[in-house]
Amino acid sequence: MTLKTELINKVKEILPYGSTKQIHNRLVEKNIHLSYQYVWRCLSTNYTDENFDVMHEAALLCEEIYQHREEQRKRIKILHRRKYKALKAD
Repeated sequence: MTLKTELINKVKEILPYGSTKQIHNRLVEKNIHLSYQYVWRCLSTNYTDENFDVMHEAALLCEEIYQHREEQRKRIKILHRRKYKALKAD
């Protein structure tokens, strides 16, 4: 297994269903016009297509998803603490 395949597998684990469309739209916003199918092929381990822009955008999306999940976990912890304090005060 090459490094590329390992990295793509990690990225694909983090990316939710429908991320290919998000990545495609982000690339179009940056005036990088690639077909949806090509973006999908770059993210697939079954094909050997490689594109730096696609992988860079996928990595950025992974970082955003990770940060969003961490923010959600922090909010949930805060809500649990408030609930616990409210129950304890009763």
